[in-house]
Amino acid sequence: MQKWTTLLIGGFLLLSGTLLYVGIHLAAAMSRSEVTSWSGGSFGRYMAAVELSGGLPGFWLAVLLGGAGLLILGKQFFGLLVDWLKSEDEELSRYRAEVDAKHEEEEFPQEPRKD
Repeated sequence: MQKWTTLLIGGFLLLSGTLLYVGIHLAAAMSRSEVTSWSGGSFGRYMAAVELSGGLPGFWLAVLLGGAGLLILGKQFFGLLVDWLKSEDEELSRYRAEVDAKHEEEEFPQEPRKD
């Protein structure tokens, strides 16, 4: 049950980060035409528009929420994948043991008694 709860938490964090980013992106896209020049910075005109629209703290919060959600979801999905692979490995081991036993019987069959 805890795995599903953690998946839900990760999903909601990712969803909230995505929705917040989309809202900030829309606000920045509308104010981007007002940005005629920007100084320095490696992000350029888009980040200048985000800063101009007042969405810089929200932008970083969206990145944080989305990243945390992705980390949580990734950890849980890989945990579920490992559990599934372990169960498949156990089934495969049992199947191999059965096949080996049948092959051994075929190689060394019990001879019938001659009375």
